[in-house]
Amino acid sequence: VDECARGTDTCAATIETCVNNVGSFDCPCSSGYERVDGVCVDIDECARGIDTCHDEKERCDNFAGSYECIYLPMSYENAMSTIREWIDMTTEVLEEAEHGRAYKFDVRMHKLLRNALGSYDANCTTPYNFDLIGKNEFAIWEKQATRSSDVCAQATTVKSGLNAWVGNYACMDKKNKKQTHRVSKFIGKITNPYC
Repeated sequence: VDECARGTDTCAATIETCVNNVGSFDCPCSSGYERVDGVCVDIDECARGIDTCHDEKERCDNFAGSYECIYLPMSYENAMSTIREWIDMTTEVLEEAEHGRAYKFDVRMHKLLRNALGSYDANCTTPYNFDLIGKNEFAIWEKQATRSSDVCAQATTVKSGLNAWVGNYACMDKKNKKQTHRVSKFIGKITNPYC
């Protein structure tokens, strides 16, 4: 008789898993739990340091039976460095594809970077996007983005990253407004010649 399949076992819901055997069944602790004094209790992977979260880029949040790695917002300096790397990488992709507008892309993107430097303000009172300023969309993009040899796919990836950057870092205070407008205008046109 398979008590597990019939639901006639006496294993505790969630914290134990029914395992059928000949003539009976066992109730080992479910994944993410361990037996302490006869009872299955949650393993706090974060507190024990047995999680797989990145030490600097992610925060470990424990919950019953498992944990989640939450991307931390990237510092402005690291974000700018990341954007520069992706712009250089995209220029390489365009050059390797012998695209006629590789040089123009490089020139326009470095002009965008100059404006981006002026669009950031650590003491911003009027962000470009109130819901996203200081959040982690750019860090998530950086984690998930992959290089492509396809010119359109690469340009689209960079555009997505720049949109996340503007949301997380750009300011619309009086001294930053002009540069932020220029950056958002540049971003809107990134994929036009390549897709």
